[in-house]
Amino acid sequence: MINTKIFFYAMMFMVLITHSRAQDFTANNNIDTTTRIDTGGKFRIEGSFTVGAGLKQLTVGKTTDNVDVTMSGGGGMSGMIGFDYGINWSIEFNAAGGYQYSSLVPQVKNAKGSFSRIIFLTGLKYTIPIASSNLLKIGGGFGYYIPGDLDVDISSVSGGGHNIYSYDGNAGFHFSCEYEMFDASNLSWGMGLKFYTVSYDLKSLTSNGVPYPINLLSQTVKDQTMKLDGSGIDLTVFIVLGLL
Repeated sequence: MINTKIFFYAMMFMVLITHSRAQDFTANNNIDTTTRIDTGGKFRIEGSFTVGAGLKQLTVGKTTDNVDVTMSGGGGMSGMIGFDYGINWSIEFNAAGGYQYSSLVPQVKNAKGSFSRIIFLTGLKYTIPIASSNLLKIGGGFGYYIPGDLDVDISSVSGGGHNIYSYDGNAGFHFSCEYEMFDASNLSWGMGLKFYTVSYDLKSLTSNGVPYPINLLSQTVKDQTMKLDGSGIDLTVFIVLGLL
């Protein structure tokens, strides 16, 4: 199971070290940050890949070594594509859509589990020059998350079953910190940290192929599944192509 606190602190350390090294490079090479990158009035296409950790885990079983097997409504892996538009030299508007997928942690031979969702995000980013060809971007915004089914199949385990939980979509918020590096062409690339918060309300349940009344769930199962926490922290790598 991923330790969320360690994951968060490790990524924050990475961002701070990258920022510090960029400042040292700027000072040591006498780079004038007034000749900064200006994305104002420009459209750019951005593709990104993320890997992350959910803030809350749902326990679906235990291994033979008594280790919890968990699933999270947040984190996992995702791919997104979108566009950025520079409102002026310091503010960017961005919109993106993509797909995110979570699975069991750890992976086991006698159980399967997955939770997928489609994500649409919009937001604003404030850009800060770090060097003549680097930007620190801090922002946030609004998103809409359309979940697929939370599919947990432990039917091969004695007393287990195949349960499919269906959830309603919901809106959420996200905050990000990114470091972007430009070259002499229209290409740029970078990495960043994204925190997002969203939850999903359970609307139906199928157990072993048969609809199962939600009100008959045990309180323990209700506590974990009725309102699934989809919040998480992601490490993002991205590449951007300038168009206009």
